Order: sequence, then C-alpha cells, then structure tokens
Amino acid sequence: MSIPPALKKSVLARMCIRKQASLESDRVRILAEIAADIGYQQLSLNIKEALVESADREAQQALALAQQHVGPSTGSTPTDSPALAAAAACTKAAFVAHAARQYERAGEYDSRALDLNTKVLGLEHPDTIASMESVGVSLSDQGKLKEAEAVKREVLALQAKVQDPLADFRALNGMRNLAQNLLSQSKYEEAEAMYRQVLVLHAKVDGPEHPAQIHSMINLVHALNGQGKRGEGEAVQRQVLELQTKVLGPDHPDTTRMMDALAVNLIIMHKREEAETLQRQVLQLRTKALGPENPDIIYSMKDLIRNLVGQGKHEEAEAMKRQVLELQVKVLGQEHPDTVYTLQSMRNLAPGMKQQVRSSSIKRQTPRASIIKHHRKMPCPGHHEEQGWEATDENSVMHGMLLTIRVLR
Repeated sequence: MSIPPALKKSVLARMCIRKQASLESDRVRILAEIAADIGYQQLSLNIKEALVESADREAQQALALAQQHVGPSTGSTPTDSPALAAAAACTKAAFVAHAARQYERAGEYDSRALDLNTKVLGLEHPDTIASMESVGVSLSDQGKLKEAEAVKREVLALQAKVQDPLADFRALNGMRNLAQNLLSQSKYEEAEAMYRQVLVLHAKVDGPEHPAQIHSMINLVHALNGQGKRGEGEAVQRQVLELQTKVLGPDHPDTTRMMDALAVNLIIMHKREEAETLQRQVLQLRTKALGPENPDIIYSMKDLIRNLVGQGKHEEAEAMKRQVLELQVKVLGQEHPDTVYTLQSMRNLAPGMKQQVRSSSIKRQTPRASIIKHHRKMPCPGHHEEQGWEATDENSVMHGMLLTIRVLR
C-alpha cells in the first residue's frame, strides 16, 4: 500500500531533523516515493534540496567505487559494472539538481556521466549520446548558448550514424533542442529550417494533433516573425489555432492566447478590423470562462481599446475605457497604478473623477514614475506594466513580442 504524501512528508521532516545514519535508507526511499507520487516540479524547495543531497551522496559513493576499479599505474578503463553504475548515479543526481534549478551542479554531473559512458560504451552508444544531449541542455540552462549549440550539433551528427528502434524519436528530440537553442540566439533563419524538419518528424513519430507538434509550430511562428515573414507566420498561427480549438477547445487558455497572438500579428500587418473581430471573441470567451471581474478581462479589454484607437474609433474606445475604469476600481482598487493611469488617460472625465485624480498623491508624478514607485513599495504578483492607449506601431510590436513570449511559455 502506498504511503500517503502527507504522512511521508511528516516522516521525512522528522528524519531530516534527527539525521540518524540508521534511517538513511528509509529516508532516501521515502524521498523517492514522494517524488514519484506528486512529481519533482510539485515538490517543496526543502524536499528538492533533500533529494539533491541524497542523490549527491549516492553519486559520490558510486564514483568512488568506480575509481577503485581503475588501475592507478596503467590508467586502464573502468570495468563495466561500477563505471556504468556511477554514470547512472550521476545522471540521477543531474536530474534532481536540474529539478531544484541547480543548473551548474546538474551540468557537472551530466559531464561526469558523459565521460564514464564514453569510456565504457563508446561515443556512438545511445546512452552516451543521451548523456551528451543532457550536457547540451545543462549548458543552455546556464545561458551558455554557443557552447550548447556546438554540443547539440554533435548530438545530431552522432544520432544520424546510430540506428536503433528509437532513432526517429531521438532525432526528433535532438532537433527540437537545437532548434530551440538557435531561436534563443535569434538565429531565425536556421531555426526556421530546423523547425520545418522537426514538424516532418513529428508527423512520423507523434502523429497529428500532438501537443509537442503544436508547440513546435508556435516556435516556427516566432522564427518566421523574427525574419519579418509575418504573412507566413499568420498562416501557421491559423493552423495552430485550428488544432488547439479542435484538441483543447475554443475557451482553453492556450487557444485564447493564440487568438491574442494572431490578433497582434494582424495589427502589425495593418489588418486591424480582422484583429478586432478576434479580440472581441477572446474577450467573450475569457469572460465566459473566468467571469467578468477577472484581471485578465481588463487586459483583454485594454488590448481591444488600443486597436479601436488605432482605427480612429475614439468614441467606442472611450466608452470601453469607462468600463475598464469601473472594473479596475472594483477589482484592483482606486489607488492602483493601472486605475490611476486609466483615469489620467480619459478625455471626458466626470467632475467627481477629475477631483479624485487631483487629490491623489500619485497625480503629482508622471504615470510611469508612479508605477515604478508603486512596484517598489507594493509588488503586485501577475501585474502587467501599464502601457499607453495610443496604438503606435512601436507599441504594437512590443505588445506582440510580449504575447509571443507568453504563448511560448
């Protein structure tokens, strides 16, 4: 019978405090069971650190045992069993360190595993290539993108030489990693070419409508837009939107985010009326899913207002600003910087509203300065920094970049 997670955590806490050597094996077992039950990413920081500590100890012991089997004078290759056990322990230690966001430590263990697997199994063995791939991921996580790119290219070259039942799957994973690396370095043309190859393999390995395929299509859009190929990007976005609507449903957050991103792309291409239709659909879907007083509704309304202003529909935009203001006062509060900014931006304020603005201490500052001060004093989780209502090309482009990043995440 599986131990309930709450009980495991209680037992683990007592063991961590007592730190008795006789309980170490039980402690490690309970840690592993907790991770298996709820997943590494859902663990608390304390449990992640305890897992890292246990895996680190296990890896060091395995490495010491492997070292004992290396001839000190001849430097002979380690015997298979201890060396491969050490490589497996290092791989595990790298995994839990990565889950705890200790990327440098993860990279060190990945490199040790790669070294051991290379010595015992050879460079072209699937396990060695998998270790090399992990090294590339660790380098990316540390921000060493150029080094990571070189490693990932070597992985792809080796995978092309090795034939095994999982060859297509391994190639797909390697190509996706390299494509993401190229995208992160703004090498959009190379990233586009790689993502097109990735999509061909997706169809072969995963079949149609797989979530990973949708994610790769979204990244392809980013690569196309980065080159200014917004027409091609629009076509791919529409394919993604069709897939998401079919697989996830029209009111799923990922679907509405893609509608948002497509609307931004249309605005940049001066297709504002079509973008307006999409933005109204997004507003309707989010209102239905989240309720009329959710902060996301406010941001959707403000996106629509900017588009209306860009089309010269000032009266309609002004009416919607009043709706936004009512929601902001109710949801965020009268003195929230977004509320104050909306008050200041409106053209025809009622006398009472004007007096509220004049009496506010924030009124004496510029809107942006007041927002910065407010953020320093009272951080607002999930708060989006306010932008002007004017729908200039620069604002549209920046807003599009923010939406693209939101979609990719």
